[in-house]
Amino acid sequence: DVMLLRCYYSLRLALRLFHLQSKGPLDAADIDKAAEEIEGHLSAIGSTVIRVSLMQMLFALLFVRRSHLKSSRSVPSAASPTGLGTHPNSFLATAALLSPLLLVLANALH
Repeated sequence: DVMLLRCYYSLRLALRLFHLQSKGPLDAADIDKAAEEIEGHLSAIGSTVIRVSLMQMLFALLFVRRSHLKSSRSVPSAASPTGLGTHPNSFLATAALLSPLLLVLANALH
């Protein structure tokens, strides 16, 4: 189904941005191009259920903490009493990625 392919490519593109970001700073033009492509896929999905599911997955990705990707046996961070850390660097998404992708999600709600 084409709608599921659009979901797959949107998630793949978002994950690729996270991967590239982990290697170094991303060019703003590359982020904007990817965000436009994700927005195009979102707007072309006709099923509300599939669109909302994709939006939920993208939103969840934006707030993944680095500590979530580490082994559960690792020692909690001392950054906060809960061990989750509240410093912006504890999140996978930097501000450069967060802003454009949140804008995509906000636009998809209209």
